[in-house]
Amino acid sequence: MNDTQKVILNIVALVVIGVVIARLTLFELVVVDTNAMAPTLTYGDEVLVLTVGSPEMADIVICEHPVEPGVPVWGRIITFAGHTISTDRRGGLMVDGDRANINVGGNFSFYDVLIDKELQMEYGEVDYFGRHDHAYIRRKGEPLQLRATKVKSGAYLLADNRSAWNEDSRRFGEVDLDTCIGTVFMRWKPAPDHGDDVDHGYLELIR
Repeated sequence: MNDTQKVILNIVALVVIGVVIARLTLFELVVVDTNAMAPTLTYGDEVLVLTVGSPEMADIVICEHPVEPGVPVWGRIITFAGHTISTDRRGGLMVDGDRANINVGGNFSFYDVLIDKELQMEYGEVDYFGRHDHAYIRRKGEPLQLRATKVKSGAYLLADNRSAWNEDSRRFGEVDLDTCIGTVFMRWKPAPDHGDDVDHGYLELIR
């Protein structure tokens, strides 16, 4: 083995050791068990969850269900304690009276493995007040509807799959951030391809 090969092997060894240490101390590998966060995350995706630090607005978190102890819930943080979330008459997302910018992008084919059915959804992108943007889907003809709710002490979670209203704070209310295991950081391995419009790859940062 020549000197160049030794250097390369040493670098590889250091990278592997670094990944192992980070995995043991900073991250947890979790398999997505819901389609509430489609199209961003889909059932079967393997993701790295950052278990240190405080989540910020628009981060995807995994927390304990507020009324069903031990049951995990996945959602995107829309706002924190002291702020009011609602929708306007057009279904626009509002926080403290400010409206998020929404662009509807057209049709989106999504295979829901949990019901073994391909769904034709409406696709769009939402910009959270210039601080973050991401994609969402919803069933056609189902505008987002939220009654005005002031968050008291935790965080309000919303599903990227807007039609999954029974899997976010629209159904169970705000969550206690102290119960969250962390923030979804990266897709480590995508779920199997089902031939729909979902296009996930390995080692993708989640936004």
